Amino acid sequence: MRQRVIILLAVLIVCALTSASVLLNSFGKRSLIRPAEAAAVNITARQVASGRASVGEVLAGDQVLFRIRTSAGGLSPYQRAQAVANRLNILMNNSLSPSDITTGLIGGQEVVLANDQVVITADDAHARINNTTPSALASTWASRLQAAASGESVNQVAVGEKIVPILSVGAGTRVGGAVVSGSADRLGQVVAVAQVEGQFGNAVRVRVLVPVSTTNVVQNIRRVPGTSVIGLVDIQL
Repeated sequence: MRQRVIILLAVLIVCALTSASVLLNSFGKRSLIRPAEAAAVNITARQVASGRASVGEVLAGDQVLFRIRTSAGGLSPYQRAQAVANRLNILMNNSLSPSDITTGLIGGQEVVLANDQVVITADDAHARINNTTPSALASTWASRLQAAASGESVNQVAVGEKIVPILSVGAGTRVGGAVVSGSADRLGQVVAVAQVEGQFGNAVRVRVLVPVSTTNVVQNIRRVPGTSVIGLVDIQL
C-alpha cells in the first residue's frame, strides 16, 4: 500500500512539473511578441509614372506618405524615396510614436524630424509643385507620418486651425505667433507652440516648433499629437 502511494505521488509530481514547463515555455514565447512589433507599419518605396517624369512614392502599408518628384544629391526621385523608406523602417522598428515626429529648420530648410533625425526635406521645389510653402508642406508630411505611426489613416485632413503664441523653451518668453492645424479635439488642447533650439552636427543650428498643451515650457513640455505648425505670424500676442 505504501509503495503504491509513493508511486502515485511520483506520477503526480512528474505531471505537475511537465505542466509547469509547458506553461513557462508558452509564456516565454508570448513575451517575445512585443505590442510595438505586432503593430509595426511596413514602409516601402515604389516608382510610378507621372506624365513624362517618374515619381518616387513612400508608402505606409498601401497608403502614400510622401511623393518625391525631384532629384537631389545625385539621387533620382525613386532613389530618394528608397532612402526615406529605409530610414523610416529603422525608426518604426524602434517604437516610433506620434509625439516623436516634429518639423524644424535645419540650415534654412524645412524638414520633418523623427527622434531628432531628419526624415525628409520639404524644399522649395516640392512646395511650388504642391502650391504651398515649405513650412506648410513639412507640417502636412509630418501629420501624415504621425497618423501612420499611430495606426490611423494617413489621408485624414486637418479640420481646423488656430493662432497661438510661440514660447521659447527654457525662458518661457513670447517670440512670435504660429498657425497650428489639426482635428477639432486635438486642436482644442493646443495653447502654445514651444520653440526648441539646438545644434545639429558640428555647425548647423536647429529650430523645432512643437504644439503643446501647457504654457509652462520652462519645466514641462506636453506635446499635442496629431497637430502641426503650418505657418508663422508676425504679430504681437
